[in-house]
Amino acid sequence: MLGYGETDMPRDSSAYSTKNICNDISALLDFLDISKAVVIGHDWGAYTAGRFALWHPERLIALVMLAVPYIPPTLQHMPVEEMARKYPSYGYQAYFASEASTPEIEANLVSFLQVLFRTPEKTLPFTKLGQFQGLITNKQIDFADGCLLDDHDLQIYVSRFQRGMLGPLSYYRTTRTRFEEEKSALLPAHLPPNLHVLFIYGTKDATCPPSAVRNAHKFISRLNTVALEDVGHWVMLEAQDRITSEVLRFLSSLEISASQKSRM
Repeated sequence: MLGYGETDMPRDSSAYSTKNICNDISALLDFLDISKAVVIGHDWGAYTAGRFALWHPERLIALVMLAVPYIPPTLQHMPVEEMARKYPSYGYQAYFASEASTPEIEANLVSFLQVLFRTPEKTLPFTKLGQFQGLITNKQIDFADGCLLDDHDLQIYVSRFQRGMLGPLSYYRTTRTRFEEEKSALLPAHLPPNLHVLFIYGTKDATCPPSAVRNAHKFISRLNTVALEDVGHWVMLEAQDRITSEVLRFLSSLEISASQKSRM
């Protein structure tokens, strides 16, 4: 996605709206001469994958979303700061959405990653306003214990993010842009009724309450859900073999033509 890896990193946060990212995915499929694809995403990737089904439904064979369930377009805009006041668990998102978070996180990359990538048993309290900032800037705490990343993987992440955090954090700064784009396009709340969707989540993921999973069923006719017991938010790291087997099982259950399979 834009802003990650070696992709471009525009300074204007509106470039990171899901409409623009979905257009990027569609353009990539065009470049690869692929008419339809199975789109798989985690966290922001999962949110974007759900929006891809609204912006470009004709390009999808099926959809796989990890950790973050489908959330339909809203009828009214709610700034992330207001969400953080109404729902305290969104406090970290308000911090990420602020311009001040960029230099602070860049100056504390190791702590930032170690606070984020944790086992469910060692998850730290960072969701409320001020908690995340207080943790990563605290030089007295060793966050290595409980981190899902070993030293090798941690250094890979650090090396990738050292070029700047503006891109990854800009996604949290698009709430107004996303709302206006979706309202202008009159995007539907429901995903296409013939679209098969697989949602996999960990039962220990505090960011994915059961109520959100139940709510997604209201908007997706063909939704399959898989709950991974005692797994947290980072399902690909904590249960990579199970993720692989569940995705392959899901795809094998679909009626996909031979020509489509050759292009997947």
